[in-house]
Amino acid sequence: MRLRISIIGLWLGTLLLAPLALGRDIAPLRPDADAPLDAVPIGKPGDFKDYFRIDRGARFELYGPGELVFYVRAFVPEEGPAPDTVWVTVSGVAELERTRWTLPVSPSPVSVYEDPRAGIPTGGERVEVDLPIGTHRLYLMAASDEGGPVHAVFYYDGPTEPLRAIQEPTERAAPERRSTGPSPWSLDVDFTLELIYDDNICRYSDENLAEFRSGDRPERYAIETEDDLVISTDLELELDNRHLFFDRRTRFRVGYTHWKYARNGIKDNEDINFRVRQYVTPANYFEFNYTYAPRSYIKELWDRPPFVSTSVDGVYKHFYISRNAFKLGYRFRLTPWAAFKVEGERVMRYYNRPFLENDLLEWNGEFNAYLDWRRLDFWIAYRYSDVSARGYDSVDETRLNSDNESDNSYERDTYRLRVTYRPRRSAYDPDEAGGGLLGTLSGLVKRAAAQIDRGLVAVDTYQFYSEIYFYRCFYTSPYPLWVDPLHVGRLDVQRQFRIGWRSRRIWRSLSLDAGWRYTLRTADAPAEVVGEDDPSEEKDYTGNRFWLAFEYDLH
Repeated sequence: MRLRISIIGLWLGTLLLAPLALGRDIAPLRPDADAPLDAVPIGKPGDFKDYFRIDRGARFELYGPGELVFYVRAFVPEEGPAPDTVWVTVSGVAELERTRWTLPVSPSPVSVYEDPRAGIPTGGERVEVDLPIGTHRLYLMAASDEGGPVHAVFYYDGPTEPLRAIQEPTERAAPERRSTGPSPWSLDVDFTLELIYDDNICRYSDENLAEFRSGDRPERYAIETEDDLVISTDLELELDNRHLFFDRRTRFRVGYTHWKYARNGIKDNEDINFRVRQYVTPANYFEFNYTYAPRSYIKELWDRPPFVSTSVDGVYKHFYISRNAFKLGYRFRLTPWAAFKVEGERVMRYYNRPFLENDLLEWNGEFNAYLDWRRLDFWIAYRYSDVSARGYDSVDETRLNSDNESDNSYERDTYRLRVTYRPRRSAYDPDEAGGGLLGTLSGLVKRAAAQIDRGLVAVDTYQFYSEIYFYRCFYTSPYPLWVDPLHVGRLDVQRQFRIGWRSRRIWRSLSLDAGWRYTLRTADAPAEVVGEDDPSEEKDYTGNRFWLAFEYDLH
């Protein structure tokens, strides 16, 4: 509801001569103290304006007649649901006590926060409040449908008397108890419980699976079932400081993940991850990652002890792996719709003592491109890996004098493409179709998109995504083919296809993630390798994985 009261004199002349002026910018006060709210610069690089957080409340004392104009923006997190609705209420003016503004919002393609927080603002939505003659003590409150911060910039076109704080008869309003501002530190805690069904937990080939089901060689298999239900729990703690280094944001994250197999406890595994992210601009940052994965079971593997005659049969033993990974990367945004990330990584994979010769030292270089186009996001990645095997399994050996007759070193090219679609929650009103065939087709496409959006929104969809993953792995063993038939000239190719669905917050900070992944790997050796020496009989496999995850933000 809008109420405008006209009076004669200076104020009438001012309002009539400049009806479109925004007036002077003003700062609201804290709800429980007399100090102004902290300013957060938002806008385009080089054109920032001070916005104030209003989802925790804000106060004004203004003198009418006049017009209060403010632009409202909601926070869009880097990972997680984006808000599409903000509600604003204003009390202190009788005519507005029962009024609530419902504002549709969407991520801004150009605006950013000047401080390096992990997210972007929505576009600004305008609200106008007309004040009659007199003194008005206003209280503003806002909320987004995703529960995140809401900021606004304020302008007032009215009398120029100095603003003064509203004195509250409480101890909190006393000067010695005034707020010194929020702490630069903040803590965010995320917990995820994921249920995963995997139909080939050891990545066995069809020949291995047939042998396992027959029960003819029990010494070769330590698992009880070829498939299993995995219960995965993940806990992440992230500590942020806005001004720790170079007056830019620093983020520390520690994560712990545990996989529990319902029927095959030998496959249980865990890993610990530590990450430091240092922003150098609001949108660009350096990042360091360290991951440690303690020993976990892979499968049974045949082994003959070192310096033992090849006439002696080997035995099958548990095959374990542990891993250390160090990664350094830099992410930079060139335009509002394009960001890139380059990474270098060192990975060290260690196996248990009977299989020391298989230890791998890996160098990785990776390039990522993140592209946004309307409601579609694209992630394109390429990684090159150079992996060297240890090649010996005794402290008295080197690669030159080892009696080891295999070398599992390789080079690998990995490609990845992910396309993410975010449905539109607000009313979809396609433009009227133009004339001719193109206009008719355009109208049909827009109406089909509207129906798809309505269906996805009906199940609280935040995003729907699909991903293609492909790698070529070429083994570089220097041995003759007859010595190392499992590796010489071998080419492994793996293809993965994944589709997933992620919900909006369905209850407080709880959201869901569900999906399916299909994997196909083939191992091809030189044409003359057949029979038992053919790596495809051991290394080819297919697998399906289905999951449902419950993600909860404890912040």
